[in-house]
Amino acid sequence: MNESELLAHGYRKYTGEKVDVYFNLSVCTYSGNCVRGNNAIFDTKRKPWILADADTPEEVARVIHTCPSGALKYRLKGSEEILPTFPLGAMKPKQTEDSPEEKNDCPPEETKK
Repeated sequence: MNESELLAHGYRKYTGEKVDVYFNLSVCTYSGNCVRGNNAIFDTKRKPWILADADTPEEVARVIHTCPSGALKYRLKGSEEILPTFPLGAMKPKQTEDSPEEKNDCPPEETKK
């Protein structure tokens, strides 16, 4: 997905010298990983609440990769690639196998019957 498509999907751009950060409030699940991950970059008590230049681009990327919803994305300057690339609003799939106790083939509403 390119920047114009991302912005058309409701993401807001926070521009930095070495990295741009994109955020979509309607996709956010409020996990708090961003604020707990680095409060210098992400601080909800400040406007703007995202300062892309408050730390290194590598640190910005590290924190954004902890966002489970896809509400946060970034683009390193000089690159056209916007990361992470998992679908908008989708949880990143876990890389672990379900144990027999955790596996449930029924949709959630059917488990209540």
